[in-house]
Amino acid sequence: MFMVQVIVMKNYLPLLTLCGLSSFLNAYEMHEWGTFTTVSGSDGRMLTGLHIEEEHLPPFVYSHIGMAQQAGNAYLFSNNPTQNKNQMLVMQRADKHFVPMVMMKGMPRAMLRNVTVKMETPVLYFYGDDTPKVHVKVGFNGGTISQWYPQRSAGDTPNKLIGKDLKISDALKKSLNGREMVINSPIDFAKPYTGGIEWDVEILPKDLADPAFTFKAEENYTWIYPRVPDANMLKVGDEYEDYLFYRGIGNFQLPATFSVDSNETLKVQNNSKQAIPLAFAFENIGGKFRYKNLGRVETKQAALVAENEWVTPKNPQVEVFQQMRQGLVAQGLSKDEANGMVKTWWKSYFNKPGLRVFWVVPQYDLEQILPLTLEPKPEKSVRVIVGRADVLRPKFEQAMVASLGTKNFSKYSQDRFYLPYKNRLEQLIKEPVFTKFDKDNLSHVYLKVTAKKGDSAQGENLYLNPNNDVKLQHLPLAGPWKIKDDNKLQIGETLFTLDPAKGLLTAAAPKDSSYDIYEIQLQRVLN
Repeated sequence: MFMVQVIVMKNYLPLLTLCGLSSFLNAYEMHEWGTFTTVSGSDGRMLTGLHIEEEHLPPFVYSHIGMAQQAGNAYLFSNNPTQNKNQMLVMQRADKHFVPMVMMKGMPRAMLRNVTVKMETPVLYFYGDDTPKVHVKVGFNGGTISQWYPQRSAGDTPNKLIGKDLKISDALKKSLNGREMVINSPIDFAKPYTGGIEWDVEILPKDLADPAFTFKAEENYTWIYPRVPDANMLKVGDEYEDYLFYRGIGNFQLPATFSVDSNETLKVQNNSKQAIPLAFAFENIGGKFRYKNLGRVETKQAALVAENEWVTPKNPQVEVFQQMRQGLVAQGLSKDEANGMVKTWWKSYFNKPGLRVFWVVPQYDLEQILPLTLEPKPEKSVRVIVGRADVLRPKFEQAMVASLGTKNFSKYSQDRFYLPYKNRLEQLIKEPVFTKFDKDNLSHVYLKVTAKKGDSAQGENLYLNPNNDVKLQHLPLAGPWKIKDDNKLQIGETLFTLDPAKGLLTAAAPKDSSYDIYEIQLQRVLN
């Protein structure tokens, strides 16, 4: 019998290969999870300014020049060779030659405009020992893939300088070494932008995997949590990791809107051609959790959460973690993958104050925004991109408006979502707003007083200390100061009157002055 079996297998192996054994040997699975982050006003409009990092990435992660993570969590210009070794920032000289742009301390932030969506931490896992090589191509219709690891084989580069007739300086020729030239120019994502990334991946068999290859001394929890024990180790070029990683920023329409009405009722509107398979509303109020599992939201339908419908968990961390994991596993992720996603984003998802909705992007819309091609094709693929929609309540917006121009506004200006907040305030308020005219908000603030006569003027800084009299070095303006009524500022014998529309205080100059009028301009804080 043994001899017969060997002969049969030997004789029929070509036939079995023709019948599909080769495709069986190429069988593998690909799983992916990630997040689309947005911020919406209470009216449901998505807000701009979503280009600030929330979770730090390790320094070995690659990024575009101008989008490297630096101090303050902002995208800043950087020529760090470990992050941008295939790109080089250049500028045009007066003689029309392009030269290397010398990077100095205190360089400006990248000029990124109208970013409404952050694509955060998509990771791709591969399972199966029988497919040695896979070409991965991810498109991004509406944005650029700004950060990635391992190093890509191809992809978009915003502000890439191309052309056959460019005048390149000798210094640039010597230092370029085949790198892409990138110019410093605003990137406005309100205009159509299409990005993408590609990798050539080797899937290592399980018996060849060794954590010594993937260990990196600089890795942090945002890098460690996504690793799962059953995924195959990957080799891309000379770099090893247990997953492919990328992030992006852009501006595109998502298939759902999120709003809160005057009764503080949350509304999740599904505008997709497909059902939203899972929606989970969550709110952190002063460190206390509440949630509402909305389940499936059918196409063209809306889910509502009134104030009396929220669930207050007895064991907040455990209950919310389990609810989220259960929902992710139901979409096809493994338990380890779901654990990794919740752990990676726990701090931003749940520990930050505010109202937000987590919703699984329907597959139709996901493929329109983020098309994925794998060659050879996997036997099975699972893609779970979770939309994270932060939503501003009307009472939150009203509190922001009330504190605008006061020192209390710092809790908003120092928030990770300050730029979207500012965008919302600009929608709500059209006229200029200045520092509030009262003692508390004018105390310990530097203002500029300008003395004028005809075309001549002299300016000097004015500091209002509630415990000291005013005394200027060059202008005859001195004495105790106080706020009188709603629009008067008395400094010594000089009485200033406020024009609220201009934020401008004016007064007749003292008789012994060589000027006619004094002006004090309050700081403009909006518009």
